[in-house]
Amino acid sequence: MLIIRKLQQLHEEGELHKNARALYVCYWPGIRCDVVRKLEALGISEFVDTQRFFISTDGFLKGNNNGYKHVFMDECEAICLSFDENIITQTFQELFKCYHMGNFNAGVEEPGVLWFLVDINQASLFLPKYSPNILKTPDVILTKVVRSTCTIYRVFQQFYQEPIPRMPAAVKLEAYQNLQGISVAHNISGPPIYWVDSNSQESCLKVLVSVILDLCSTKGIRPNDLCVLPFLVNSNYKPDVINHEIENHFVERGFMPQALANVESFLLTSKPNNFLVPWVLRVKGLEFKVVVMVIDDEDFDYADAEDRRKVYIMMSRCTCLLVLLSSEAIKNNIDKYNIIKHYPFSMKLP
Repeated sequence: MLIIRKLQQLHEEGELHKNARALYVCYWPGIRCDVVRKLEALGISEFVDTQRFFISTDGFLKGNNNGYKHVFMDECEAICLSFDENIITQTFQELFKCYHMGNFNAGVEEPGVLWFLVDINQASLFLPKYSPNILKTPDVILTKVVRSTCTIYRVFQQFYQEPIPRMPAAVKLEAYQNLQGISVAHNISGPPIYWVDSNSQESCLKVLVSVILDLCSTKGIRPNDLCVLPFLVNSNYKPDVINHEIENHFVERGFMPQALANVESFLLTSKPNNFLVPWVLRVKGLEFKVVVMVIDDEDFDYADAEDRRKVYIMMSRCTCLLVLLSSEAIKNNIDKYNIIKHYPFSMKLP
């Protein structure tokens, strides 16, 4: 969203037009799809090209000979996934080649905007090998953006305690210092976090459907605002399985919530009754007003740092209402200060 607003500002100030275009680069296709949709809504898509960078194949920007006044690289932390030093080097070389119209007017005109965005906490998921030294002190610390997530932060702040454990000590210290003001981003309380016992019915699937239907009926939540994030997508959490269970509670052709798994389809062509049930990493960088986290006992180990980081990704997709669906044991592991409340069902399914 910050990049979108910057592009809008550049256009309004006359710095983004047909002779001074911008390039937006990211890793995950869902984020690119979301950016394209928002650029079209603002009426500036003709002045911005979007590209994905890759971590396992070369040829980045191959065939693209355009020069750009402005360049924005999102998800820079994802480049750490590459085990090929040449791919990383080539990616950054190509970006600098096309920046500022190929640097033809360097020193004559005002330079364009060049942004590299890094999510410090997301970077801790990866195992850097040839990672370039790009984790410098940012110009804008995104953790100062206000949202209604104070309660979520209070519960999950434990997951911020050791950012980037495998990074060099100097970089890790700098990252830790940047995180000291993170609570500024979460100073609006918002609703409580709610918990539903996954063992309260004969199957976790039935519990999940009960929550979805209660949210979308008596609670008045729009299905399009809802994202269901299973910790591990198994056969119980595939859209067709969820939809079949939902259909059991509706008359034929009734207006019923329907699950989708494809992020791009959800963003571009979803119907008003669609909600998203994706693989967690496919929604990295995207946000949703309401998130239902589903964590099964056999999938999650609180002592495992990688499992805790995956939970961080799940909860950080939420900007307002978070619902945890798990066993009581998992809930107690996460809820150290007894902040999470029991979910208040307004409708009981038969």
